[in-house]
Amino acid sequence: MKLYLVKRTDRIGYDTYDGYVCVAKDEKGAMSVAPGKHFSPKHTTIKYLGEYAGSGEGEESTVVLASFNAG
Repeated sequence: MKLYLVKRTDRIGYDTYDGYVCVAKDEKGAMSVAPGKHFSPKHTTIKYLGEYAGSGEGEESTVVLASFNAG
């Protein structure tokens, strides 16, 4: 599994997520776990951060940390 940083590049308002770090097999898996489902592939950047070395390495993608803009 790999670590990815996923960030929105469009205008971000209140009560929305603007980015997250996740564990996934590939970029498609990284996009599939987007919190709040406000992430459009057209307005998103995905950066590979490295291999995941945590315990419980599994087959499913999951969010590790998310940034939410509360309003």
